[in-house]
Amino acid sequence: MTQHYDVAVIGGQLSGLIAAALLGKRGRRVVLIDHGENTTFYRRGGLRLPLVPTLIPAVDSSPVMQKVHDELGVGPELRSASRPLAPSFQAVLPHHRLDLFGDRQQLVAELGQEFPELSEPAARLFDRLFALDEQLSTFLAQTPPCAPANALERLRCRGLLRRTAAYDAPFEAEALFDGIPADHPLREILLGPLAFFAHLYPDAPSTLHAVRLVARYFHGTISFTDRLGGLRAQLWQAAETAGVERRRGAVVKAVRLHGGRLHAVELDGQKTETTADFFIANTFGPFHDLLPPHRLQARYGLGHRRAQPSGSLLVVNLVVNREVIPRGMAEAVFLLNGRRKPRGEAGVDPPLLVRRYPARRGEVGKVHDGTALDDPTREVLSCAFPVQVADVAHAPERLAALRQQALERVGRLVPFLRSHLRDTSLPTDTAGWELDSAAPPQRIDPWRLHPIFEPPERPWWGVACRAQATPFANLVHCGQDVLPGLGLEGEYLSGSAAAELLARRAGKAWRR
Repeated sequence: MTQHYDVAVIGGQLSGLIAAALLGKRGRRVVLIDHGENTTFYRRGGLRLPLVPTLIPAVDSSPVMQKVHDELGVGPELRSASRPLAPSFQAVLPHHRLDLFGDRQQLVAELGQEFPELSEPAARLFDRLFALDEQLSTFLAQTPPCAPANALERLRCRGLLRRTAAYDAPFEAEALFDGIPADHPLREILLGPLAFFAHLYPDAPSTLHAVRLVARYFHGTISFTDRLGGLRAQLWQAAETAGVERRRGAVVKAVRLHGGRLHAVELDGQKTETTADFFIANTFGPFHDLLPPHRLQARYGLGHRRAQPSGSLLVVNLVVNREVIPRGMAEAVFLLNGRRKPRGEAGVDPPLLVRRYPARRGEVGKVHDGTALDDPTREVLSCAFPVQVADVAHAPERLAALRQQALERVGRLVPFLRSHLRDTSLPTDTAGWELDSAAPPQRIDPWRLHPIFEPPERPWWGVACRAQATPFANLVHCGQDVLPGLGLEGEYLSGSAAAELLARRAGKAWRR
């Protein structure tokens, strides 16, 4: 038995879900095979714990995201399922603690109160920052800055780069920090969290990379009723409403070719054959491993090698007694209070994100066996900081040291933490997960959920690494490696651009 579709999306990344929802809304018959990657949590001690802590910018502040939501008709649902965070987040430094708000007047007032000597320069900084952000919104709406796929596109991109050289220029070249000393904490408050907002190391960010990310999160952040499902859960619902068929937990065994085109998907443990006219590669792992040996498969694999991640977020989940949480602690806190200078072989401490989650046992909106959904006595502090995967992935002693370091740094924020600590776990230690026999299979690698890329060549505009067109005529690539410098917004751009590219390739066949 064969099931045929216009488009088969393979993988669990957000960009593929967006592409599937848009194509379904436009009348295409779409199947989304999540390859066992659609999960945002693991179970331990009966609780659902986050694989990666997230901080989502106010979706209404991004015209790119708003355009997708308007087409899918999910704006009202998103607003009813979320609420703005106030403050958007907190920043903790050795000698300063700040509440940072999405309202510009409150934001500038807070900075002026903490740094009175920089009241006017800080106000000018944010005026210039948000003015630049408006220009970037126009640029992104007209020309998504994706990496070129061939010589002709490279020529076109070089011409566009010349016309938009200011966006590709180093962020430090902008006059934003006029009047602010080079070593002032305000610079760290703005640039320190960039590794959590996107998927590139923020050592020397371009203007497009830094301004867009900083503006997104300083416009405000939101929290969803289902903090673990969050935005992804809302987009899954939109895709299903648009008619997308969902194969939850289905694992792809192989993708078969016919000539120079992808033809069919073999699913593990299923006899039904799934064929499609077009395919979207959206897996967290290397998609070319699913393809049979072929000259085009080898060419497609080159793109993966050019965008290999070198880093990730190391996550430590702390289950604590709720009574130990300080009264004024926000739902999201950036700890910039680590070691400022190298000591021996130990380098400077990276920024650390602490995100608060309820100690949740079941799914939102459901009650199991008459028990409460949340444990009112406990809370989860999910802590994350960037690491080089090669240094820690297979080094238990190094992981243990980093876990201890995270615990010590959070202990400076939360007094008496150790005496109120109920459990500590790393999502990367999958042996500690509790398996649910009723749940679909999971084959997620926690190290791949928030990759941090360090490409051998400088990204285009400082944000774009990998082309979406592939050597296969009916295969399009989308994912976090396409526009890693734009973070969540980049995934939206990647997903919508993949849908547009398929429509162009289908041509008249889809316009009938």
